[in-house]
Amino acid sequence: MEKRAVHSTDALSHLIREPQNTWSNLAYLVGGALLLGSAASSRSARSLGLALIGVGIGSFLYHASASRTLRHLDVGAMYWVFLSAILFSLGSVVPRLRIWIEKHGMALGFVTLALGGAGAAYRNVTIAGVKPLALNVTIVVATTVLIVALVLTAVRRRTRSAVNGSVTALVAFGAAVVFQIGDRPGGFLCDPAAPIQAHALWHCLSALAFVVAVKTIDRPVNPEHPHTLPTQPGQ
Repeated sequence: MEKRAVHSTDALSHLIREPQNTWSNLAYLVGGALLLGSAASSRSARSLGLALIGVGIGSFLYHASASRTLRHLDVGAMYWVFLSAILFSLGSVVPRLRIWIEKHGMALGFVTLALGGAGAAYRNVTIAGVKPLALNVTIVVATTVLIVALVLTAVRRRTRSAVNGSVTALVAFGAAVVFQIGDRPGGFLCDPAAPIQAHALWHCLSALAFVVAVKTIDRPVNPEHPHTLPTQPGQ
């Protein structure tokens, strides 16, 4: 049986019930703002920035309130960013798809947002004993696609910046996963009295990994020729 977090009476008496887990979501807001506000970023990367800000807001409200109702907002935002990341990653591998995504960026943003809300609402639906829309399934699929795109980027470009960016993102993500798993109820890092909460580190490191990965993979469409992608020397 899955263990659930139980908050103390003292924690429930505060306005911010999980301080570190709440304020660490600023990492998502800052990371999202960096992607959204960068004029050098592609439209799909800026859309990812908006979705990441959504994750920061949803997770902030959930951890501040410890409300199971607001958990739906947090989960919906995560579905939104994961679906957007899958599109972005596939586009980095298939140039024609990338051009299509850039052309229909706004519409796809609304679609992924709507699908994120639907995923949050129906994630516990069971078919033949399996939850196909479970959050864990979406996380594994999205991160796998993003990691493959990141590795392909490093292999194809063979530049120091691409390799360093890929390594940084992968190391940060690996550490983030350790902290996230360890901080689950009953986990080896789950300690409400600890001076630094492992889940807060998960927020900071996963935000770092995500932004670095997107920045590394991103190749904006040439503004002078919007229907073509820039190429590397020799390609």
